[in-house]
Amino acid sequence: MPLRVLVVDDETDLRELLSLEIESEFAAEVRQASSGNEAAKLIADSSILIDAVICDYSMPDGNGSVVQKALLNSRPGVPFVLCSANSIENCPGVDAKTLFSQITKPDILAPLREIFERLKAASHLKSTEEIRWVSIPIGMMNQFNIVPVDTFVKLGETQNQLVMKKGEVMSVSLISRCTQKGASRVLVKAQDAVFISEALLRDWSLFWRAKQAPSQKQTLVWGQNAVSALKEMVDLIGVTPEVQSLVKKSTEFMAQNMALSPDTNSWFSQLIFNPDSYFTGHSIVVGQIAGVFANILGWGLPSTLMKFAAAGMLHDMTINSSTLNRLQILDGAGAGELPDNLTQIEKAYLRMHPLQAAEIVKQFSELPAEVDVIVREHHECPDGSGFPSSLHGDQIHPLSMVFIIAHRVVSDRFARGEKSTPLAVLEGFPESYLVGRFGDIVKDLKNHLCKS
Repeated sequence: MPLRVLVVDDETDLRELLSLEIESEFAAEVRQASSGNEAAKLIADSSILIDAVICDYSMPDGNGSVVQKALLNSRPGVPFVLCSANSIENCPGVDAKTLFSQITKPDILAPLREIFERLKAASHLKSTEEIRWVSIPIGMMNQFNIVPVDTFVKLGETQNQLVMKKGEVMSVSLISRCTQKGASRVLVKAQDAVFISEALLRDWSLFWRAKQAPSQKQTLVWGQNAVSALKEMVDLIGVTPEVQSLVKKSTEFMAQNMALSPDTNSWFSQLIFNPDSYFTGHSIVVGQIAGVFANILGWGLPSTLMKFAAAGMLHDMTINSSTLNRLQILDGAGAGELPDNLTQIEKAYLRMHPLQAAEIVKQFSELPAEVDVIVREHHECPDGSGFPSSLHGDQIHPLSMVFIIAHRVVSDRFARGEKSTPLAVLEGFPESYLVGRFGDIVKDLKNHLCKS
């Protein structure tokens, strides 16, 4: 018999992630509640089996102390785990003496594993070797740019149908394939769900830290060139004010993280030192347009947008300012070509700058995963003509593909002004760009641009 766990949190994303981690890694059954009062009603219902409760403290409709009191009244022997950013001293009403354990947000995974080892030992549970399936909201899968694991929908009591294969580019059409079958949730094998929950919990933790960070004296300054270029391109792309606000907010959260971190603070200071420079405008706008494109593709999770924002701000970090001033048409002819106004030494150096920048970015512990990959690959081309590694087609990471397209669109706009449009840039891609994952992304973006 598996452990039956009640997870209580008013934040839907975290509640779903906690439930997924508990179901997949610890083979437990999970029931959810979004408030203290809802949880108290479930606890009072003797027909519902509960072996442990994991509960947030600060919730609008009954806080964690309400849940603990209900548990002590109805089920005094059931372990109560507080999962909150607050210390016990800052959780009025919670009885520290009867706590089974505490998880301090946002560092959840390690203490969760330790707690479940104790819970399993106390209940004398044995692990099972049978295949277990875990149910996941479709929206959670949509937070990945590549389908991370084989994904199924339930057709009947004993039949599951494969709807998304591991390695496919996540797209609107893939999600539609699920929803057309009437599914709001999909199924993955438990061992695969562990990978999903851990990856998304790491992203959630990053975004949570950014939201909680105190305001900094150093803030991202939007120069007039960046503001004008971004407005023109966003108008041409055609996205809602809500999407624009989300992308901008994610950029500001990432900037907040960079300003706070000793690793990235000095680099961030260079960005805000001259907000009207080509370098600063290019860096900010590329990250923003990549975020807009990602949202169009259905990859609009704030943590994903933060990855693009960070890559935008850091991808040219190793190029000196004098070279940058002569580099405003880097992608005018193609991502693998360099302008003639550079010396051979500068060209050789520039061909290596993505690799050099990526190696530095890799050392920045406060940045999300995959930013170094985007930085390293931002001048690759699907036909193999790019640099520094001459990657072909699907060897390029999908996040990098979106960034490459955004980089081309922004660079062309900066070089040619109003003569350049995002749709014209995409329509100018050679046939070799229109195959595989890269081609799928270009097709989805062109479909959107043609409608806007």
